[in-house]
Order: sequence, then structure tokens, then C-alpha cells
Amino acid sequence: MPQESNYWLTTVEMPASLRQQLPESADVAIIGAGFTGLSSALALAKLGVKVVVLESETIGWGASSRNGGMVLTGLKLGVNELISKYGRELTRRMYAASLETIDCVERIVKEENIDCDFARTGHLEVACKQSHFDDYARQAEVIAREFNHQLRIVPRHLLRWDGGRGQRWPQPGTLRCGTGCGRDAGRRGDF
Repeated sequence: MPQESNYWLTTVEMPASLRQQLPESADVAIIGAGFTGLSSALALAKLGVKVVVLESETIGWGASSRNGGMVLTGLKLGVNELISKYGRELTRRMYAASLETIDCVERIVKEENIDCDFARTGHLEVACKQSHFDDYARQAEVIAREFNHQLRIVPRHLLRWDGGRGQRWPQPGTLRCGTGCGRDAGRRGDF
């Protein structure tokens, strides 16, 4: 069976496992050494909590090493669908939390001096059909009105691609952010 290939794994030196055997006890056990698990372990270890992180693969094996979703605005579902399911106030709070995650990642990177090329450059969602573009435009209006957050809608005739010469897609720092967080969590706790 072919080995899975992951672009981000070529951009980072993976740290050696910090602990081979499970400790006899821990205050908190975290399942998964992705960005959420590692940043949680780091925060708890800073408070003096004895943490063990359990991972069946390697640091960042799942989504944390395959995308930068933790630094994107919004949620998977569109705002109109969220408002209809959960109401305006809860959707407002969920959207605000999605923006706060970017601040959280930036804060961890700065506080822990993680070398991962973190930069607030925004993100690009491309519509495949005119109807999708029209939906993006409607959602951007709702987001501006309801959440006081501005999105820029770029029509197709203004969207230019330089063949990747000034762009870095995907961003190589994603896994380096996770491995840096893992190294720092490991220095502070059992993992």
C-alpha cells in the first residue's frame, strides 16, 4: 500500500518523542497531538497541571498538519444557515469565537517564540459558479451588518493568479506551529 505523502511534513523537523511510557498518573489526559490538543496541554502545563498527551501517530498527524483552519474566519456553515439554526445572538458569538482563535494562535506563537512564519495574510475562498459567488456576496453583507466584520469580495475579472510566484500555497508553517507548540508543552509537562 502506498505511503501517504504530506507536504507539510517536508517543511519541519519532527521532534523526537518526549516520553515513551505512560506516566503512572496524570491530572489530565489529552487525546490527540494536533493543534487543539497541544495548545490545551501547553495552557494546562503552564498552570502546573500534570498533563499527558496520547497520540497514535505523530504530532499534527491529522487536520493540524493538513490545513490552516485554526486561523480562518467564520465557520463551515454559512452565516444565514447558522442564524436560521441557532439564532442571531448565538451565531454572533460563534463568529466572534472564530475570530478569537486567530488571536489565540498568534498569541501562542509569540509567547512561545515558535518559528512557523505566522502572518495575518487573510485567506481566499474561490467560487466555482456564479451562484456560489452571489451567495458569498450575500453572506459578506450579513457578516458586515451582524458581526461588524468586513470581507472583501473580489469578482472573477479582478482575480489574478501569478502561478504561485509570490504566493505560498499551502503555507508551510502550519505543522511547524504544531510541532513548536508540542515541544513547548513537552518541556512543561508529561507528554
